[in-house]
Formats: sequence, structure tokens, C-alpha cells
Amino acid sequence: MARMRVFIVLALAIAAGGTFAFGTYRYMQNVPARTVEVPTSHVVVAASDLQLGAELKATDLRTIQWPAGATPEGSFSNPEELVGRGLILPVVQNEPFLPSKLAPKEAGAGLPPVIQPGYRLATCSRVRAWTSWRR
Repeated sequence: MARMRVFIVLALAIAAGGTFAFGTYRYMQNVPARTVEVPTSHVVVAASDLQLGAELKATDLRTIQWPAGATPEGSFSNPEELVGRGLILPVVQNEPFLPSKLAPKEAGAGLPPVIQPGYRLATCSRVRAWTSWRR
């Protein structure tokens, strides 16, 4: 008789739990979804991974909506400002373009903007000195 009582209590517990779970599921399905409007702004991001020294083209750029309160400082909103500029640091896909990753407008594209003007000749002469010493 004691064993029968345990099975009856167990069956009642499973039935009550299932009923409450089903009721909660039905309630959650009928709750209307709340939508919140977040103010956004346009930010130019990379359409694909870009390597060091790459010249930016219109196909490399994409404009997306970014939350206005979290817009990176110095980010660009107009892709036309970036076309033709070079990268001095690699950029990954969907990363916003920042001024610290771009060569100056006058410099153009390629690796020369990466090497500081005072070190260009010194870098070449060091390589020549090392190779002449090695011979």
C-alpha cells in the first residue's frame, strides 16, 4: 500500500508540473512583443578583409546602421571620403574605418605611408650594410 501511495503522488506531481508548464508556454506565446526604437547613424565599414597597404575602392566599403550612442569616435559616414585612400593597418570585415587606420589623403595608397619619412633611407642603407657584411 505504501508503494502505491508513492506512485500516486509521483503521477500527481508530473500531471501538475506538466499542466503548469503548458500554461506558462501558452501565456508566453500570447504576450505581445515590445519594440524599442533605437536612434541610429550611418557608419562606413569594410565589406571584406583588407590587407596592409590596400587602396580603398567603392567595392571595399559598405554603409550600415550603427546605434547612435555607440558610434566609434572619428568614424566615417560618407564612403566617398575614403575612396582612393590607403590602409596603414589591416582591417577585418565589418570593422568601421577610423582615421588611425588610414593613410593621409595626400599620401595615396601603398606601403610608403607606413614608413616614416625620416626612416626610409635608413632602412635601405641598413639592409645594404648587412648584406655587404655577410658576403
